[in-house]
Amino acid sequence: MHRIAVVVLVVTVAACAATHPHAKHWRWTEPRAEYVRRSQVWLGGDVETWVRRMRTVDLAAGPDRAFAPEALVRCTYVEPRHESLGHTPKFECRRDRDVLKVKWGDDEPEIYAEVAGTRLLWALGFGADREYPVRIECTDCADDPWTDRKPHPGHVAAFAPAIVERKLPGRTIAEHRGQGWTWGELARVDPAAGGAPHAHTDALRLLAVFIQHRDSKADNQRLVCLPDGVTSAPDKRRDCRKPFMLIQDLGSSFGGPALIATHKMSLDAWRAEPVWKDARRCVANVTSERDARDGLDDPQIGEDGRQFLATLLAALDDRQITALFTVARVERRGDVAAWVATFRTKRDQIVHPVPDDPRFRCPEA
Repeated sequence: MHRIAVVVLVVTVAACAATHPHAKHWRWTEPRAEYVRRSQVWLGGDVETWVRRMRTVDLAAGPDRAFAPEALVRCTYVEPRHESLGHTPKFECRRDRDVLKVKWGDDEPEIYAEVAGTRLLWALGFGADREYPVRIECTDCADDPWTDRKPHPGHVAAFAPAIVERKLPGRTIAEHRGQGWTWGELARVDPAAGGAPHAHTDALRLLAVFIQHRDSKADNQRLVCLPDGVTSAPDKRRDCRKPFMLIQDLGSSFGGPALIATHKMSLDAWRAEPVWKDARRCVANVTSERDARDGLDDPQIGEDGRQFLATLLAALDDRQITALFTVARVERRGDVAAWVATFRTKRDQIVHPVPDDPRFRCPEA
């Protein structure tokens, strides 16, 4: 019997090829800093319309309904050309014209966090890649293709459960590969230049606190040009009318210290972390486990940002929150009802930072 494993499957599709980590970067007409200044961070458009839509969103089906939960995906092993980076077991396989990158591990907490995190951000209207929980059958795979990287012709290895990832469509804007953006750069987003309002950038910071996004180094965030915002210039460069900033790696969330594997997607660790370090000053509670200079440590949140996120979170009912954690398979990480209860408790801390003062407002950040 093949060893049952938890896997992440990353699908490189033509529509998303621009965000593939090995894709060639375009040359842009403006410096990267100018696109940061004009970036948006929220896709929702009109808030009232978005909130009405949220009340009907199906968090179990997910965005685009590209892969049904627990669908069976069959693919064929691709022998690696280069040494794989990182410590997480991974391999690639092919399905039709799609090359699928697979990560797996029986005890990988990031697998559950990626599904829960991306589904939540998608439902709220913030940018995120798409994660779909499926099952995998890989032809020509070894049972452990991380340590045995040669093809095994005719052998079929099963990996379940699995996650299929599709990148948020858009072309990466970067001066070098893996550049990403730091949380401190959100302060450079300028509403007067067409960038996101402060309410949206503060809400994104507070949402990162809510889910305890602790591995917040720059290459875990991505700056892209949304597909309908790309225009061509005569010298083969491109301009971007719709730059957008998103979190692209949510594996170290819903827990505590990110570099401690047992604290990732940990109910006890997440429950132990309050939203606020200082509620009356609206100083939020999160620290980076990588580098305090990334700008997310204990951010101060303005009233407009707090209210904006509170409005979005309040639009999700218990049925939807239960679906969020169920599709992420958190029964492997604790009782689903307990995850839902913790979500509600943390949401209440955002809606009412100071419970005994119903008129409380955050000071100007």
